Amino acid sequence: RKMETQDNVINSSNSIMCRNLFVLGTLCGKPEWIASSKNMLVKMQEQINRSAPWYSGWAQVALLIQEVYYEVIICGENARSFYMELASYYLPDCIMAYSENKNDANSLFKSRYEDGKTGIYICRNNSCRQPVYSVRDAHEIISGERTTI
Repeated sequence: RKMETQDNVINSSNSIMCRNLFVLGTLCGKPEWIASSKNMLVKMQEQINRSAPWYSGWAQVALLIQEVYYEVIICGENARSFYMELASYYLPDCIMAYSENKNDANSLFKSRYEDGKTGIYICRNNSCRQPVYSVRDAHEIISGERTTI
């Protein structure tokens, strides 16, 4: 059976799964998923180096894994609209999640919900800054830090 690995107009199912494993492993605290993603990428490294245009989805995952990325957690009544606004910027180095549910059991959102406020937590390596309460402030932090690295 042929395995789809080459990206064409649409990224291959395997490069998409590689990214999904990395993102979900990061958000859900599943190191085995992250390891699977990295293992997939290692197996594709030679093809990526030889013919990058045909493996652009894989290259994007490689950049996400190799570079320092942000984990952006948005909690509060307006979390969805904050997420949509922040996602409208080009933020390839951000993994984002949001919840408007005060009682969300996911550990990402635990103890982060504040009544009457929507907080944006900008994190790196599972270490978060104090929350900001506007998309503009969050974008400035991410953009500002990106230029100083």
